[in-house]
Amino acid sequence: MNEEEYARILAESQSMDSSSRSALSVAQMQDLAVSLEEKEKGLVELQLDVDSILNQCFHLLRQDIFTINSKTGNIEWKEIEREKRVLTDEGVDSIMQILRFYINKNNLLSNLEDEKINKLMYRFMTELNDLLFLKYHIMFPLPTEEEIDKEFNRLFSKKQVNEEEREIIRRNLFYELFREKLYEAGMLVAKLEVIVYTTLSRAWRGEERGSIRRHSMVAEFMGNRNLDINNVKKQSGLFKMFS
Repeated sequence: MNEEEYARILAESQSMDSSSRSALSVAQMQDLAVSLEEKEKGLVELQLDVDSILNQCFHLLRQDIFTINSKTGNIEWKEIEREKRVLTDEGVDSIMQILRFYINKNNLLSNLEDEKINKLMYRFMTELNDLLFLKYHIMFPLPTEEEIDKEFNRLFSKKQVNEEEREIIRRNLFYELFREKLYEAGMLVAKLEVIVYTTLSRAWRGEERGSIRRHSMVAEFMGNRNLDINNVKKQSGLFKMFS
């Protein structure tokens, strides 16, 4: 109900007798109760929506850029060049499988103490680090020959090196380029740690479950209050008919 509709109803109610205004008040209370119930339901669904968190993690791992579409004005994710990504597509999928184990509705509705949250975080970080460093050849795109040649020419284009020195330098450049990707991966891991920790913390001592229960109680209270008002008005009307 917008402001114009409210003003119109208010003006009409001023010209009605007391019984008509009472009926109108009941109707407004019914609309308010229904509206509140729908809002509470939407809020609960929003609280338990983990897809948006997982979607954020997915784009974070792909290092997509948050941009505003100049035509529509909508906020969108824009892909970066594949060569600039820290993780491979298979690496992103592998990490997302781990994240889904920790970021889900069941965990949100759990009752976790500090010790349990810390144990889950320790397990998560251990699994993630093991995955990154034990399967590095799958998780990270290895420097290509073209990348090594480009870096070599940038550093030694004006220097004379023999074949043996060239191979040694190229090998060192391979590890140097790969090390740079590992540095960037460390930042991604730190961001994921924060996201998972804040998600699990919402289940601290059943806070998320308790919040949803409180919202449900408010909606139920408003619904019962609406029924009580209807019953009072009906009884009042019957009393007037037989008095």
